[in-house]
Amino acid sequence: MEEKKNSEITKNPQNASFANVNASSSAQPQTPQSASSENFAGVTQAPQTVPGYTPAAGMYQPAPKRSYTAAESVFAWLCFVLGYLFIRVFLNSLPPLGTLLFVILLYALTFVVVKLEKARFNAPAVISLLSGLALAFSTVVSGNGGVRFFAFACSLAAYTYFVYTAFGNKLAKGFTNLLLVDFFKSAFILPFASFGKIFNGLIPKKGEKCGKGFLKVLIGIALAFIPCVIIIALLFYDESFRNMFRFIKDIGLDTVVEHIVSACLGIPVAMYVYGLLVSSKDMKCANTPNAENCRVASEKTKIAPVATVLAAVIPISLIYIIFFISQWKYYVSGFVGALPSETSYADYARSGFFQLTAVAFINFVIIALVGLLMKRDGKGAKIVQKTVSVILSLMTLVLISTAAAKMIMYIDVYGLTPKRVYASWLICVLAVLFLLVIIRQFAGNIRLVTVSALVVTVMFAGLAFSNIDGIIARYNVERYINGSLSEIDVVALIDCGDSAVPALADYVKWEDEKNGTDAAKRPAVVCDEGYFYGNRFDSSERKQPYTLAVRFLYAKADAYESDNNFFSASVPVARARKALEKAGIKGNATGD
Repeated sequence: MEEKKNSEITKNPQNASFANVNASSSAQPQTPQSASSENFAGVTQAPQTVPGYTPAAGMYQPAPKRSYTAAESVFAWLCFVLGYLFIRVFLNSLPPLGTLLFVILLYALTFVVVKLEKARFNAPAVISLLSGLALAFSTVVSGNGGVRFFAFACSLAAYTYFVYTAFGNKLAKGFTNLLLVDFFKSAFILPFASFGKIFNGLIPKKGEKCGKGFLKVLIGIALAFIPCVIIIALLFYDESFRNMFRFIKDIGLDTVVEHIVSACLGIPVAMYVYGLLVSSKDMKCANTPNAENCRVASEKTKIAPVATVLAAVIPISLIYIIFFISQWKYYVSGFVGALPSETSYADYARSGFFQLTAVAFINFVIIALVGLLMKRDGKGAKIVQKTVSVILSLMTLVLISTAAAKMIMYIDVYGLTPKRVYASWLICVLAVLFLLVIIRQFAGNIRLVTVSALVVTVMFAGLAFSNIDGIIARYNVERYINGSLSEIDVVALIDCGDSAVPALADYVKWEDEKNGTDAAKRPAVVCDEGYFYGNRFDSSERKQPYTLAVRFLYAKADAYESDNNFFSASVPVARARKALEKAGIKGNATGD
């Protein structure tokens, strides 16, 4: 019997282990243990893994180590370059062409990697890609630094959404009201979920031909560095060859330190960009939040009864009505072009503008809260919600229309300035948003958040591409020349910078022809360009618009001749150079 048992064990080795276990268990009682045991210190330890052994459900399983493709590894190295360039662009105050080239490089490299990773380009990804690049191109068209900054910021925001949606991370298909949640997730959650993965991704996974080739290239470049330095040193005897490296003479210790600091500051930027790509590809944080979480949270927030909403909204509406009645004549005068007594045009236009902006924001928040918090108890609740939204929107539109009428009257008398234009643009944006709120109440299929974001983006793009500062200068100069504007505010036009140069050149030429002034006999104009920035000028200077314009033009010509920075090129600068050349205005003028 024993021989038969031993022969069976010999034929099937696995039975031997089970036999030993049974023998030991019969010899000595064993206490039942869980899959993971605790040592004397109370620390839970994982069971030993055996080849071919699959842990049971609930047992500790170490997370598999992520491997990186060759494309991901190459992109990891390039991210450090992108981070460095990003810092350089910021340190140089967003040079127009440099900013555009950086954004194009960022999008192009990411597009290649996303394509190699076989991601699908859905409609949201394509729209965000095109809109981001379009806004980036506006940086070389607009001459306003503030507009360029916001265009650059919007292009980067579109970039995060592009990477996020390209890998199918949207909370819901199509265009939904979860747009803001998607954007928040793409910009502030996913990049930090893999923030340090860039250092793991520097080496591609083993066995990939592309990865091995990439490593070979890096080794080759490292080996070629020292021979290249020696060869360049030997060939420096030739003057022509030496002149190609003349920029090295200008490189001092401070320059080297500056670039090293830029590279160090660019590391977090590189980690952010790479973290966004890896997290988007791996679909990390898929449940934080998701569409179902948002739906459940939305349902839980509906706690306010209809009576409570009406009790809160009715007093606000009454205040608006009382205000309109008390200020009726004052506000209606703007529509008929009549200035109220004892009031200047400036005070009339400015009065209540900032309060209007605050009131519009408050009303928008109230409308959003009503839609978010009010209970949907039957059809009557929906009617109340729609009525409240329409009434508040209409009252806000009345305030907006009065502000627009006052601003139009102000511009008609004193002309355009950047502040007046941007204030008017904000008024138009607010009007469109509240019109969309009203339309939404009667057309329930409209995705209000998505449509509003699209409209604001298009309106901002129109502002950025229109070179509004150049339009301001041209409008004021032409009106002053034809006599419809009593005086010209050259100081305001100087604030328009490069975009104002062509119009100011035409103004100076018109003054010269009118007064019979020889261009060679213009007033002394030796002046640095920096004099015109941050200088508010005294009353005597403001009363001499011609002299101030001439000084500004010659200062600009001098700055253009001394500044040949390729990355600072832009459409307004090119137009300004051409206008100065046409007017015969050159730098380093002496006024003789």
